[in-house]
Amino acid sequence: MIPSQEDILSRAGTIVPLLEPLEERRKRAFAFIKYTLIFLVVFLAMHLSVIIIFKQPFYYIVISSALAAIVASQMYNRFFADKVLALELKDQLFKSLVPVMLPLPPMFEPARHVAFKYFQDSKLFLHFPSSFGGANAIKGGMFESTFLYSEIEAYVGDAVGEIAIFDGMFYVFSAFGDYNPPIVIVPNRLQKKLGLIGKQIRRHSMFRGAAAKLFDEAFENEFSVYCENTRYAQQTITKDLREQLLDFQAATGADIYMSFIGRKIYIGLHNCPPVRFSMRKPCTDLSYIDEMAMKFTFPVRLVSAINQKLIPPKAPPSWDI
Repeated sequence: MIPSQEDILSRAGTIVPLLEPLEERRKRAFAFIKYTLIFLVVFLAMHLSVIIIFKQPFYYIVISSALAAIVASQMYNRFFADKVLALELKDQLFKSLVPVMLPLPPMFEPARHVAFKYFQDSKLFLHFPSSFGGANAIKGGMFESTFLYSEIEAYVGDAVGEIAIFDGMFYVFSAFGDYNPPIVIVPNRLQKKLGLIGKQIRRHSMFRGAAAKLFDEAFENEFSVYCENTRYAQQTITKDLREQLLDFQAATGADIYMSFIGRKIYIGLHNCPPVRFSMRKPCTDLSYIDEMAMKFTFPVRLVSAINQKLIPPKAPPSWDI
């Protein structure tokens, strides 16, 4: 059984001390920012006084401000970059939380990621990425929801500019059902951007086929569902599943992708980092643990509930990375 949020937070006492070194770095970085701002204000005030006294051109202050900001920014990025802190915080949380969040002994390999073949097989993304990578691969779960997980970054573009196809949390689950025809759920971006025109366009996709009508206005305002058999899609995408997807989207702001294909269920949480780091919040704040546990276990609980209603296979699959 997947541990509850309360059970996971109860282990926080063993995790928080591991985050203390990161918290010390955050305090030093925050102090650097504070004292640098004070120095810049004093420096620019003195420079402005010199300009006024000696009747120098006022554009000197603009040049000084720009140079001071560049120097301060470079020093901060070199020594105290919050992106580095955020990555180290996330890695430490994963290392500490994964054994707690999953009932089966998981395989955790920070340097590896979900293989591209699974990303492609999901049928969730129409673009072929020009770059593909990721980290924090995990094999784990329980018998009714064994899965492969990692963070994925997939971009299309060139040296001039890249656009993210997907940047977030990606799961491949073993399914007890055999989903045929495939069902694909994607964010309803066209209707949000183009209104009624987008609503008409999404009814039939050149690449995905006809949209399935679920007779759920709240859900269809946020998601588009594609399946060759509308009745089959209505039976699979139950009211409870729709409500959970809407609630999770509202809580996290993530773009949720989900597909049912053969004996696999794929879930992608785009624009959904495991934790959103803030320099103003201590690294030892329990909300980081709560946020990661909530985001990471939501898909696992969701698919576990779906699989529990079906007949299990004889053995869980063997995942490749």
